[in-house]
Amino acid sequence: MRNRTRRKCSQEGQTLVEFPLVLLLTFLPIVLGVMEFGRALYTWGTIVEATRWGTREAIVAGFEGGAYKPATVDDIIDNINNRSLIQPKLTPANVAVDYLNSSYGSTNTYANVRYVRVSIINYKFKSVVSGFFGIPVEIPLPGFSTTLPRESLGAVPAGWL
Repeated sequence: MRNRTRRKCSQEGQTLVEFPLVLLLTFLPIVLGVMEFGRALYTWGTIVEATRWGTREAIVAGFEGGAYKPATVDDIIDNINNRSLIQPKLTPANVAVDYLNSSYGSTNTYANVRYVRVSIINYKFKSVVSGFFGIPVEIPLPGFSTTLPRESLGAVPAGWL
């Protein structure tokens, strides 16, 4: 009888050791994967919204001192980066601004501009979780663009001020 009792006692605590191992090897990767997928979806949505912010900035900021001055890529990047707390931090290589005529061809003449398009291209989602393990992963996102009618391009009609 004593041998059985000793064997039983020597088995106690085994679950206490196995539980953290199972937790570490199964549950933690699932939680980290869900978090990373959530970050990827958040980044996707923020990039789409950033094209809207950028297009709006290009539409309303077209005049300076009474002269037509198209919004620069730097103006749009500053606007986007100041609005977004976490993602994206864009560079001039990621943003394209196009002023389009009525047939969607590129133009720089104020009288011919009918639409404004802002595109975000070549943006790469950087995985945080994989970086913990020393494997940097960058996932290229597709290009996003938003096109809106020009409205007044920032011009204030005479007599409105």
